[in-house]
Amino acid sequence: MLRAMLFDCDGVLADTERVHWEAFNEVLLKLGLQMSWDEYVRRYLAYDDPTCFRAFLCDVGYSFDEQLINELVSEKRKLLYERSSTLSIATYPGVVDFVLEASKRYHLAVASGAARNDIMMVLNSLGIADCFRVVVSSEDVKHGKPHPEPFIKAMELLNDSLCLTPPLSPTNCLVIEDSIHGVKAAKSARMWCLAVTNTYPKEMLCEADFIVERLDPRIIPWLDQRIREASGR
Repeated sequence: MLRAMLFDCDGVLADTERVHWEAFNEVLLKLGLQMSWDEYVRRYLAYDDPTCFRAFLCDVGYSFDEQLINELVSEKRKLLYERSSTLSIATYPGVVDFVLEASKRYHLAVASGAARNDIMMVLNSLGIADCFRVVVSSEDVKHGKPHPEPFIKAMELLNDSLCLTPPLSPTNCLVIEDSIHGVKAAKSARMWCLAVTNTYPKEMLCEADFIVERLDPRIIPWLDQRIREASGR
């Protein structure tokens, strides 16, 4: 039985992937480096900030240590924070209505590789922060996606904060993702996964249990029924 929905943030709730890519590039420019959009989508999207910087610098053969990584992450987050008051957060058609309807039926959480301030900026801007009982950010886990820890952590926090009886199990949870790494993380957590083709074509998201072009509140009963049928209930 479906009891909880765990949402990625960038690329699912908000159309902000390019915002992060531009911020990465503004910081990398100080090192004389740049990352193309195609590279970002193909290789780095869905990584948390430290992992993205480490992977990119390693790929281009740029020598670094953890002090440099920490400095780059701090600069990127400061950049986004300074622009948060003027940054226009765009979402996708149907997302807000989907979240509002889902919050009436299920326990909702966000599990994202973004920083907590970045996630809350999105949720507050869209007016849906109160719909989510738990937010798991990059600061809350040791391993980011494609590791399953963010989703497992979100499930555990829902159980603890809401004192759920019986507690949620992975098969009670539906992850909503837009990225290849996110889908892998969801399936590694043994959770159901709904992929939205906001960032990648459906052919690249085939590990997900369900794939849709957009979030629409009208698909919620369909998802619930499909999961019940697949669970033999």
